[in-house]
Amino acid sequence: MGRSMNYYQQKQMKTLKFKLEEEHMSPEVIDPKLGFGSVGGLDEQMKEIQENVLFPLMNKESVSEWGVEPVKGVIFHGPPGTGKTLLAKALAAELSRLTDTPFTFFYRKGTDSIQKYIGWTEAYFKKLFDEARANKPSIIVFDEIDGICSQRQNGDGEYL
Repeated sequence: MGRSMNYYQQKQMKTLKFKLEEEHMSPEVIDPKLGFGSVGGLDEQMKEIQENVLFPLMNKESVSEWGVEPVKGVIFHGPPGTGKTLLAKALAAELSRLTDTPFTFFYRKGTDSIQKYIGWTEAYFKKLFDEARANKPSIIVFDEIDGICSQRQNGDGEYL
């Protein structure tokens, strides 16, 4: 049994390596005309982003004097169709314009990121983050992330 399990694991890893080499992790192209002016109805959220993301990146000296570090990530949440992805794309376009450095934008659906075999999901995410590091500065968006989480239940079988 140990031999067949070892053989199975080796075969699985060879398949994973082949699949990851085949997987195309290229960033999405963002329309350079896109910006916060293209996003309607999210004025409060855009103000938060400008204060917490754009201002610290554009004023690094002042922010460092205050002892504040720029944010490393932002979580947008809300029902489908409320502009979260558009806001992230607008942020990438604004940052690209303000810093004169093109920001790469990786968009992945949460359910597409989950793989069948043990270790494949981790390898997928490692490859994605390696690609983002190689193309930095980068923005990675995981949409529909709730699709990869199981629903929690209490002891009576009721959903929490």
